Amino acid sequence: MTQRAAIAAIHFGLGRRPDEALAVDPDAWLASQLRPDAPAPTLPPGLPGYAEIADALLRDRTEHDQARIASIAAPPAMPFAPMVPRELRLIGEAEARAHTGVLLTTATPFRERLVTFWANHFAFNIRRSGVIAAHAGHYLREAIRPNVTGSFAKLLEAAVLHPVMLGYLDNNQSTGPNSPIG
Repeated sequence: MTQRAAIAAIHFGLGRRPDEALAVDPDAWLASQLRPDAPAPTLPPGLPGYAEIADALLRDRTEHDQARIASIAAPPAMPFAPMVPRELRLIGEAEARAHTGVLLTTATPFRERLVTFWANHFAFNIRRSGVIAAHAGHYLREAIRPNVTGSFAKLLEAAVLHPVMLGYLDNNQSTGPNSPIG
């Protein structure tokens, strides 16, 4: 039984923490994490919603435009240094800390492994634009995590209709026969 429990913790979970005992019944342990009423991870307060991310992007663009105008008179000392806008960097850092905290402390590691699997499956390239990068954590929190143990159809719908995925796939500029522009 101990070998099966170790396999469950390693292969289906995120490994066993030093202070954590192996499950007595690994099958029941895994099944309990797939129930819709399984405890949701505790996320830090203040993670931005869609409106806050949009406001941060607007502030970054305003700062970027002002910096570009100023750079016409005085070129930057390192013209090829990558610049990550301040607001986007702060959002990304907060989201990364929150996600790492969940992975380190979760009571449902199998569920979190599924969150990571589906986020990787419905992936987008955060290097494509700052707008996409700023929404990555929101996408994980609002589209993937709440739907990870529900029906695949609902997960798919939430993933592909999230604003970041619409932007990544350029569906926000669609001009098909049934689109408002078309």
